[in-house]
Amino acid sequence: MWEWKYAKEPLDMKLLLLRLANKIGILIIAALLGAAIIGGGYTISKVTFGGPTEYEVSQRYYVQYATDPQVGLEFTYINHASWDMWMKSDWFVDRIWDYTFNGGLNPEQYGYEKEELASVLTGGLETDLRVAIGTVKTTNPTLTEKLSESLTKVMMEFAEEQIEIEEIRVVDTIEIHEVDKDIRIFRAIVLGGVLGLFAGILGVLIYLVADDRIYVPGTLAYRYGEVVAGCVFEGRDGYVLQPGVKANVKELLCDAAEVALTAVDEELSLPEIAGLLDANIICVPSLCQVPEAAEAMKQMDGVLLLVSAGVSRDKQVQYVLDQMKLHNLCVKGMLLVGADRKLLKRYGLPVKGE
Repeated sequence: MWEWKYAKEPLDMKLLLLRLANKIGILIIAALLGAAIIGGGYTISKVTFGGPTEYEVSQRYYVQYATDPQVGLEFTYINHASWDMWMKSDWFVDRIWDYTFNGGLNPEQYGYEKEELASVLTGGLETDLRVAIGTVKTTNPTLTEKLSESLTKVMMEFAEEQIEIEEIRVVDTIEIHEVDKDIRIFRAIVLGGVLGLFAGILGVLIYLVADDRIYVPGTLAYRYGEVVAGCVFEGRDGYVLQPGVKANVKELLCDAAEVALTAVDEELSLPEIAGLLDANIICVPSLCQVPEAAEAMKQMDGVLLLVSAGVSRDKQVQYVLDQMKLHNLCVKGMLLVGADRKLLKRYGLPVKGE
C-alpha cells in the first residue's frame, strides 16, 4: 500500500528550470513593469519635478601667501575645506549681500533671504594651494552674475584681513552657464528592468516550488510509492497513450480478472480511456464524488487510478489513496492523464502516441 513521501521529495531541478522557461512571458512582463515603475518614477522625479534650471559661474583666484616672520617661509596651510568654510561664513555672506543688494537690487525679486545666501556659495582648491576657486549657483542668471562680482570684491578685502595672505587676484572667470542636471534615465530603466526580472524570477520560483501538482510520471511514482504505467495525452481526436502504456498495463493486470478504473477528477472520460487500454476494465466513479464506489471496487481484483496532470491537487490524491487504504483496496498502478507533451519531450520522455 502507498506511503506518502511528499515531505521528503527531492527538488527536481530539471523540471523546475523547464517550467520556469515556460513562464518567460511573466518574466518579460515583470522586467518591463520594473523598468516602467523605477525608470518612470525616476524620470518624473528628475524631469517633471526636478526643480528650476540653475545657473553657475566660477572664478579662479591666485593667492599670494605672505612670509611667516618666525620661520621665513610662506604660509601654505589654507586647504580646500578652509576656503569652502570661509566663503559660507557670516563674514563673507554679510559683505556679499551688502555689495549685491545695496546697489538698488531688491532681494525679494529673486526670492532669496540673507540666511540662504551661504547655500549658493562654494569655495575650494583645484590642484594648487595657491589657486582658489569660488562658485556661485542660483536659479537666476542675473543674480548669479551679481553675486560673483560681489564675491570678487570680498575676496580682495579678505586678503587685506589675513596676515597669511599678501594678495589675491583674479586669474580667470568661467562664464555663466546652465548647470547640467544629473539625469540618468537609461540607467534607471536598466536598473528597473533588472530588479523587475529578479523579482519575477524569485516570485515564479517560489510559486513553482510551492506548487504540489503533478507534471511528470516520476513525481507521481516517487511521491505516492505506486507504480506508474505511463501517460495519457489529450489529442485533437481524443485521448492518446504514451508509447509502452498498453504493455505496462497488461503487465500490471496479468493476474487480475477484472480491474476497476477510477480517477481523482470526475471530469475525465473513463470509458474512452478504458477503451484504449485493451483490458478487462470496469469504470467506477471517483471516490471524491461517490464514496460508496469503494464497495464496488471491493468486488474486483484491483484498481487502476487516473491522476490529472497539472490539475489534481496533492490533497485530493492523498484523500483517494487514504480511502482505498481504509477499504483495503489493491492499487495495481496509476496513469498520468493530460500531461504536457512539450514539457515531457524537453524533460526527455517519449511522447509519440500509440
